[in-house]
Amino acid sequence: MDRRIFWLLLALSFLFLCGFIPLPGQRTGQIVGLLLFILAVVGWPIFVGPPLHEKNWRILADRLGLTFQPRHSQAKGTPTSVAGTYLDHQIHLTTHHTRRHQTNIFELILTVGVHNPSDYIFGCRKLGKIDMGVQRGLGRTGTGDADFDQYFMVTNAHPEDFATNLMRTPGLGQQLSRIVKGNRPIFISLQNEQLIYREQHGLFGGAEADIDRLIVIIEAMLALAEAVEAQQ
Repeated sequence: MDRRIFWLLLALSFLFLCGFIPLPGQRTGQIVGLLLFILAVVGWPIFVGPPLHEKNWRILADRLGLTFQPRHSQAKGTPTSVAGTYLDHQIHLTTHHTRRHQTNIFELILTVGVHNPSDYIFGCRKLGKIDMGVQRGLGRTGTGDADFDQYFMVTNAHPEDFATNLMRTPGLGQQLSRIVKGNRPIFISLQNEQLIYREQHGLFGGAEADIDRLIVIIEAMLALAEAVEAQQ
């Protein structure tokens, strides 16, 4: 189902509510418009938006030799997932819907297994416009990798120079910069034996369904995992 149908439903509800599409009786048109509005605003993000990515995720799983699990084949409330071993790493791609500070948040979550016996810690997030201004104002230089520092801010690192050492890996910063898309918030963290990628999406559009971009994200996280392991 195409995401543009959501905007079509909103447009039709407006036309019916305002009487631009004539129906027998003004009240009938208003009722139809109200029902379409409720379907678009309430029904879409709950029942339609979240699974829009499933078809392409199935194709992604087939292409990478992974296992695809649709929502309806799992326990109630368990989201779609793609999981398995890819390039010698365990990966798990799924979504999560939560509510924070009165706001609905729909996240794409990719987990990559990583060998981290030294218990190194790393965290970063995509820079917002305010962050960029603060960075310039304080004269922060970041990790020294221009590609990475253009889009990301390190939020946590142990040892202290771990992030800088990671970004000395040839091509890693450039590979990570390629995952950025629009204004979507992105968070990356290394926790014990897991590298976790989180990207926030709008409920109305569902999770990322662009197969090529999903592969870019997966391969960038695998490159980061390899860089972490090389530092051990």
